[in-house]
Amino acid sequence: MAQSYSFASMRVRMYERDLIADGQWKRLLASQDLDQAVQILKETRYGDLFEGLDHAEDFDRVLREEVAKQAKMVEDLVEEDDLASFLFLKYDIHNLKVLIKEAGREDDREEGEDTLSSLAYPFGHLFLPAVKEWIREPNRNPKQTDLQKATAEGLEVWTESQDAQALDLVLDRWYFQSLHHLSETLPGQFFRESIQKMADGTNILSFFRAKRQGLAKDFLARVLVEGGKIPHEDFFKLYGLDQANYGLFFQKANLGRDFEEGLNQYLESGAIAGLERAKDQIQRQSALEASRYPEGPEVIYGYMNKVETEAQNLRILLNGKRLSLPEEEIKERMRTNA
Repeated sequence: MAQSYSFASMRVRMYERDLIADGQWKRLLASQDLDQAVQILKETRYGDLFEGLDHAEDFDRVLREEVAKQAKMVEDLVEEDDLASFLFLKYDIHNLKVLIKEAGREDDREEGEDTLSSLAYPFGHLFLPAVKEWIREPNRNPKQTDLQKATAEGLEVWTESQDAQALDLVLDRWYFQSLHHLSETLPGQFFRESIQKMADGTNILSFFRAKRQGLAKDFLARVLVEGGKIPHEDFFKLYGLDQANYGLFFQKANLGRDFEEGLNQYLESGAIAGLERAKDQIQRQSALEASRYPEGPEVIYGYMNKVETEAQNLRILLNGKRLSLPEEEIKERMRTNA
């Protein structure tokens, strides 16, 4: 029987009250330096974690611990495996990248040097002992699930090239393929439509990155992901054109006003940072739409996205304070809150 999300949705609404409020964000942005920003954060749910921090510069550990704490709270509310896999796939893929990149470093690492494994998230649906065994002994990998196949292909690329970008490209493709498959198992249209928009936004951004760098069409074939409304063939056809009405062509993806504005700004100025932010905003907008549901798995998805956005914005803000960047510059770098 499908899980009832009435209780889970009620709990999430309670958790949302502890997210950093607009007034607190304004105070953080106006803070004089990193130490003052950390003092403000001690007034929030981050307080206990920051109280135990020896140096303000170690804030990244606090942010990772808080995301892990929130993820555990969310995981306790979810009974259905497909939804849990969907929610935590991003972290599973991140951990898989870390574990594969760690492979082969043992002999080269100096005594006392930190391992890449310390960058892995302590949650998710990867059974890490099994993954480590597949990496040590690839023949033991059954290659049945998407994550098992992703491990095999990623390890092969890493073993041959030791190229971190090539590994990331492989696993990012598997990420979207798995998201697409999982979205088909979830109720309603919300998750399928959200993944479609994320895939289209990712592909449009990859298209312009490749084009501006003058890369060959076969590189484009390696970076395009599954699940979007725009067929890959259309990107290939457009790639060979020197002039095209890109805005009109990409309208069919229906990615929203923010993305269209970011695309138009890029076409006018050539500054791709705005298009990158517009792509990120697709997921933020999906989280906002999810939060409007009275109850259901969408509410949980929306909350987890808010947690991720908050941590990302805090990382940008605290790094900015550490580097003594002006308030407006920090604000420009931050992602829009859902």
